[in-house]
Amino acid sequence: MFLLHDMLSRIQNALTLRRRIVLVLRSKFCIEILKVLRNDGFIQGFSIYEKNSKYILISLNYINNISLIKRFKCYSSCSKYIYVNSKKILKNYNQGFFLFSNSKYGIITSDFLYKNQNKINVGGILLFQILF
Repeated sequence: MFLLHDMLSRIQNALTLRRRIVLVLRSKFCIEILKVLRNDGFIQGFSIYEKNSKYILISLNYINNISLIKRFKCYSSCSKYIYVNSKKILKNYNQGFFLFSNSKYGIITSDFLYKNQNKINVGGILLFQILF
């Protein structure tokens, strides 16, 4: 969880400085989060840094020099997990893009819940929210 918060902080700082790329520490969990962010268009892509494999190189996404991400709001930490169910996420659906972790489905987004709200009723650890 520490590496997730570190990654989000580095991305936020790079967006504030209008950087196109940012280096973050590598972990399997961060890679899974980055896959979701790439698939939903928040970042252009990512790759393992060639000079040092302990890092991930992230290409940030801008449209007309404006980032899709305004800021991140973190909920769970290493010492305190915030558990939510799908109904709570769907109530706050219009307030941003939520990501949470579930043992059955892995990383789940608020868009996934919205599209499958009649089929699926799950809960998990609320990771963070993207405000735009």
